[in-house]
Amino acid sequence: MYRIFRSGSLLLLLYFCAWLPAMSQSHNNADTAKSVIIPDTLSRHGFYNINEVGVTISDDAGVLAKFILGYRFAYKWQVGLGIGLDAYRLRSAPLFTDLRYDFSTKKTTFFLYGGAGVAIPWLTEKQWSQPYRGKPDRTDAGLYSQAGVGYKFRWDNRNSIHVAVGFSHTAMKQQYSLSFYEPAGPPKLDYEVYDYKFTRLNISFGLTL
Repeated sequence: MYRIFRSGSLLLLLYFCAWLPAMSQSHNNADTAKSVIIPDTLSRHGFYNINEVGVTISDDAGVLAKFILGYRFAYKWQVGLGIGLDAYRLRSAPLFTDLRYDFSTKKTTFFLYGGAGVAIPWLTEKQWSQPYRGKPDRTDAGLYSQAGVGYKFRWDNRNSIHVAVGFSHTAMKQQYSLSFYEPAGPPKLDYEVYDYKFTRLNISFGLTL
């Protein structure tokens, strides 16, 4: 009876010694898994495009649309080139660089965005500064910039939808030539320049593919 008890105790001790390292390794693996928050569906890097539409909240109503083609790297960073349509007061077509940063790699996350470029004037006849004198002799592109914060919902390795709130700035110029006639000499030419700068708050909705 004593031998049976001693043999059983020895087997139990050996089983415990073998079980303890396995449990420790399993616990370490669980801790490692908990520390990794990158979902299996999110690609580390790759190309993407963003289609975005929005409205302006300011003194006047306005709409905007943007198309951005870019590249994501290191999971959270995105850099791209964009072109858009900005119909706030004076219509323009912004051409800009776009930079975005996701706070998390989870399926839902906040993000920051910003960018800068040029606002190319694309005026309608009603937006000419001196409509009775016709089309401006010259229109000059100005600075376009944007910055804001948003929230996105992912459902695939690179697909997501988002809502964002931010500010944008647009600048441009219109120029008209003026002729002055002197009785004793040739006419003198001068210019009348209209300088426009708009800063406003935008709410936009986007789809990333």
